[in-house]
Amino acid sequence: MTLSEKAAYLRGLYDGLGLSDTGTAEARLMNAMIDVIEEMAGHVTENEESITAMADQVDDLNEAVDELCDLLSDSLDEEDDEDNEDGDTEFEVECPKCHAPIILDEETLAGGQVACGACGQRFTIDVGYTDEEDEEDDEG
Repeated sequence: MTLSEKAAYLRGLYDGLGLSDTGTAEARLMNAMIDVIEEMAGHVTENEESITAMADQVDDLNEAVDELCDLLSDSLDEEDDEDNEDGDTEFEVECPKCHAPIILDEETLAGGQVACGACGQRFTIDVGYTDEEDEEDDEG
């Protein structure tokens, strides 16, 4: 039995007892209390409906976010596959003069010297290790 149904049951009991005809203080009190219970039951029902609607919206949003994450993940995977079709690792650096992005492969990095395609500025790339360190890592 719902709260609204219980409030209606109390109203029926009150009316069935004929207390409303007596006009006593107790009858007025009981009538006021049943009015409050009926109003509260109405608000609870409205809140339950709102909560259910919001829960449905949250579920819909969760599904949409999951779909977007899947699409984004697939898109990033495709970009990685396109960028590295030949299996080479690529790096992006910024030109120190014009700040244009420059894509470098491992061979260019190993050479150390890079020329910016946008402004022509030549600069050295420091990868943080030497070829000897790389060879020692391979041997060890």
